[in-house]
Amino acid sequence: MINVIKQFILNNSLLFSASAIKKVSILQLAASSWRNFDYGRLVYLIFINGQPKVVAKLYRTSKHNNSLTKEFKVLKYLQSQNADFCSKPIILAQIGEHKVSFETFIEGCSLFQELTNIRYHPGVSAKYLSRFFREHFNIAYSIFNKQNAQNEKGSGIEEKEEIKELLNEYSSLSNAKEDLIQKIEAITNSINFGISSKRVVHFNLAAINIFKANNSFYKLTDFECSQKSYLWYIEPAMFVFHYVGNVVELGFVKNTLLEAMHSFRFNPKNIFEKAAMDFCKKCFNNDPRFIQKAFILGLIKSYILQKKVRSFMADIEEKNFMDIIEFWLKEKSLSMLDTAVRISTRNEDIGEYTKRLKERMSQLQSQLSSITSSRGWKMTTTLHTIRMKLPILKNL
Repeated sequence: MINVIKQFILNNSLLFSASAIKKVSILQLAASSWRNFDYGRLVYLIFINGQPKVVAKLYRTSKHNNSLTKEFKVLKYLQSQNADFCSKPIILAQIGEHKVSFETFIEGCSLFQELTNIRYHPGVSAKYLSRFFREHFNIAYSIFNKQNAQNEKGSGIEEKEEIKELLNEYSSLSNAKEDLIQKIEAITNSINFGISSKRVVHFNLAAINIFKANNSFYKLTDFECSQKSYLWYIEPAMFVFHYVGNVVELGFVKNTLLEAMHSFRFNPKNIFEKAAMDFCKKCFNNDPRFIQKAFILGLIKSYILQKKVRSFMADIEEKNFMDIIEFWLKEKSLSMLDTAVRISTRNEDIGEYTKRLKERMSQLQSQLSSITSSRGWKMTTTLHTIRMKLPILKNL
């Protein structure tokens, strides 16, 4: 496939470069190995004359060509609205049985990669992490505002219909009981936010999809799940949910995902929770009910997306999702209680590691002392000393 894509670029050089193309090389960036095989996507980075210029995307099987077409149309629409927070679409090509989407390359580093890099840096302090988390949430807020500018007036009835469709899809994919679905629908429909509007919603706003571009702009990538929707308000909730998952996975937070979400909701005192809560307050006008609705529907949407691309989702993951959704259904106001969740820095990890080494060294020294003071050790040592002093025995 790489050679076929390369030939397509050479045959349509004016689409990809203003100057003559002398050399094309291709590097595979991703293969979606965590997905079901037929839902997997191949992503290629294309170098033109030695410079990274274009990204090509296609599904492993032509079964999902329509998904790629929808994604390309979303990017074309955003381009027509002069949106500057996403890459520019170049062409949606038919190459063999596959649709291949070409778009401009975004040079930079994802927020998730920054999180990963900082996790293994030896000199990270809590103060530095506080600034770091705040910066990431400010970037997400900036993108959320830019997305939100592309809206259209809509109908509250249509919004409720979309929520109902979402819940029907959730009930068909999960083991959620009917009474839980009815409770979710009753709560979410009872919380209204004034005039309904619809816009292009990313539906996978996560640190891995937000890039800090080298020109100081922040870019959003991977519009695979995007569509026009009334549920624009779940974007911040989905970002927080996925970000909590990232900090738990990388070991910043010494708790399970459910415990971390509990702490986030009830106690934004911790340096991570405070950054996340400030972000939500800005997005949701400091309305706890707004936050509740956004998180319930955001978690459900996240569950549906994961279930669609991963039919092998483990039972424990499914239960974790359901537990968190049920947790957010509890009608309690946000408070400032103490929390058991704490942020872990690399210095703390090194301190704990050093402490364990000292304890182990102490145990070994104690064992060694016990051995060297034993009667058998003393007899063996004496015999060895005699042997080394007698020439006739020394060479035996």
